[in-house]
Amino acid sequence: VTFTGGNATNLRPSPTYDNTFFRSLDNLLLNPEQAIQWRSLPPELAKADTATKLPIGQDTFRIELNQDGIYEISYSDLAAAGMDVNNINPNTFEMMYRGESVAYEFIGDNDNIFENGEKIRFYGWAFDGSRLEKQFVTDNVFWLWANGTPTTITSTPNVTNLPSATTFTESVTVEPEKYFFSGWTNQWDSFPNEPDAWFWDRINTTSTPVTHTYSITLTDVAASGPNATYLAEFNSRGQATVYTATAYINNNPTFGQHSWFGRQNVNVANSVPLSDLNEGTNTIKLVLWSEVSEFLYLNRITITYTRQIKAVNDQLIFTDDVGARTFTVSNLNEGDVNNVLVWNITDPKRPSSITLSPGNLAGSGPYTLTFGSNHPPDSRFIVTTAANILTGTAVTITKYTPTSLDPPSNQADWLAITHSNFMTQAQDLASYRATKNNLQTHIADIDDIINQYGYGLPLPGAIHDYLSHALASWDTAPTYVLLLGDATVNPRNLDCLGGCQTAWDKNAPTYVPTDLIFVDRFQGLVPSDHTFVLLSGNDLLPDMAIGRIAAETAAEAAAAIAKIKKYEENQFPATTNQDNLLFVADNTDSGGDFCTENQVVGNMLPSKFNQTHLCLADNTQTATDNLRSQMSDEINNKGVFVLNYRGHGSIDVWASPAILQTGQDDFWLNLNTPITILSADCLDGYFAYPGWRALSEDFLLMDNLGTAAHWSSTGLGYTFEHTALHSGFYEAVFSQGIATMGEAANYAKTNYFLDGYDQSEMYTFTLQGDPAMRFYLEPNEIYLPVVERP
Repeated sequence: VTFTGGNATNLRPSPTYDNTFFRSLDNLLLNPEQAIQWRSLPPELAKADTATKLPIGQDTFRIELNQDGIYEISYSDLAAAGMDVNNINPNTFEMMYRGESVAYEFIGDNDNIFENGEKIRFYGWAFDGSRLEKQFVTDNVFWLWANGTPTTITSTPNVTNLPSATTFTESVTVEPEKYFFSGWTNQWDSFPNEPDAWFWDRINTTSTPVTHTYSITLTDVAASGPNATYLAEFNSRGQATVYTATAYINNNPTFGQHSWFGRQNVNVANSVPLSDLNEGTNTIKLVLWSEVSEFLYLNRITITYTRQIKAVNDQLIFTDDVGARTFTVSNLNEGDVNNVLVWNITDPKRPSSITLSPGNLAGSGPYTLTFGSNHPPDSRFIVTTAANILTGTAVTITKYTPTSLDPPSNQADWLAITHSNFMTQAQDLASYRATKNNLQTHIADIDDIINQYGYGLPLPGAIHDYLSHALASWDTAPTYVLLLGDATVNPRNLDCLGGCQTAWDKNAPTYVPTDLIFVDRFQGLVPSDHTFVLLSGNDLLPDMAIGRIAAETAAEAAAAIAKIKKYEENQFPATTNQDNLLFVADNTDSGGDFCTENQVVGNMLPSKFNQTHLCLADNTQTATDNLRSQMSDEINNKGVFVLNYRGHGSIDVWASPAILQTGQDDFWLNLNTPITILSADCLDGYFAYPGWRALSEDFLLMDNLGTAAHWSSTGLGYTFEHTALHSGFYEAVFSQGIATMGEAANYAKTNYFLDGYDQSEMYTFTLQGDPAMRFYLEPNEIYLPVVERP
């Protein structure tokens, strides 16, 4: 086959310091030597507009709020927040939400001077993203700055000769978040609702039906209309039991009922005559049953009914599902039409105001307002008064001056994303990488990334979008990404009232977010940093190598970084432990023959290495203590550079009885000889449980002892999958010559993916440590010349 006419200029291959990605794919190609010359990211990635929309180098103002309504920000508010109000042209204000412009109304004169008493009026709303996003967000965030491009609210005429409406369809959802449950499934594509991990109630069900009642308040129920509906959403925990849920409302004898088997998300719904609803308190009765004792989680209850178009406290927000109608809004206490506002908020970022006249307001108090427009179905409106405009403590305004997050040279092989608490430690490691490895390094503060790429919302997508920008726009994009700072599955710091571990600490901080995704077959929701580096295409292959140091203090960050450097320094010249590997296996049971699986992986290593295989004979305390003693001798006395563990595990422990667990400081005596752990078990990489430290964190953050890197899972998997991942890792190092932890892990994941194994392990296997750390380097051989003397 002869091919001509290609253009090999301006190719942009995915960042890899040593052709790692290509090596994992070259056995699939007939002509890999030629193909490598054509490697490039998709052209649409290079053309993407990935830069932040905030103005770099200019004062911007972050506006936080958490309720729906019309807001005003005044001259004095902005002056108090630090705006140079005396040198601002108010005709150049620009507002933004999540990278898109927001229309506003300027209250003031038309000159170019911002004056006391002048205001900016806009529509704001509580955060309404997906459930996945709501895991992270407490307050919604808008942005304002001067010297921008204004977008102002338009006005539309009041059309009152359209068909009249005095009611609308209202949905009321009650969804308290009191109980955390990861779901224990990844089958959300087959369920009727979005994934969720926070629930209203946790109910113990048995073969004897249990009854629970819940109250929901409804306002201004119409006298007539179509049937009302109610819906209760549940998540079941048990995998092998039948559940039945029956739901009643008030005293209506009809009911909604649903029976199902196993671990699912389900809705139980029913409809009743509108007349069966109460003005005020309505009672939902749930009768719940399961074949065996298990738990059922109630997520929400939603009631949909016909409601009168009637203001409450002089405000009403409603949706018209018909379109092109005139509305009569009753129960207004404001008699001056100039103090009444009606906005079409169908697109909340671009609302339009409806022009009112005195004749639109009738009565002597309470008053009735008539307005209308030629709007399409499902248009949304707010009717309110000047007295209800949200100001003062309803908003928080802070000044932020964006600085460029691009490297000065627009090149970086190694990137650290750090919390400001650990900036000094990040700079220390960056300097080391630049000096010792000749890498171009760059550091970004996570708060800047959240502001510029999450637009103030602390979403994991901010990190992903920043890395996408780096991949698309930097002349050299990072091969290695280090996240410096801990994270939790509870970034909003909620209480868990039951079903959580006793260690649950609602105040545990999130320094650098991790993604929280429902991908694990058995665990459901898991923390994952893998999604941050899925940047090109819709596959699961990582486009950069990523790792994390889950430090909570500067001292912990410094300790981990010191050991990373020491681990590499011990290879030059090689210490006596450099060729020693320790394989430890749990006892054989239904989970697998862990000892044999370790042997399978060990057979991949070159013969020069000294392998010690320790296998737990049985799960007795005596056998476990003997095994631990042997491990201590190998690690602390003889010395090893890698410990491979195969078997059962949990967040803070290997096996039961515990082979090793967190807080076991007396085990670690390997002063200044840190090791790497490759752990093939479940959950010991789960670094994000609030208040419960994982083994991977504990061993890495010890001072002068323990590990320099730990590659393990935040979820659950099978031993044959772990064999594939460990085999891929060692193939990367000893067959392909890939030296770094991160690239070896990526090579292993790529081969795992190409071999068709379950996708969940792609997300869950996580590196605690620096992805640029050299895992193993062949000792340099020194040749001395023969010198002949006369």
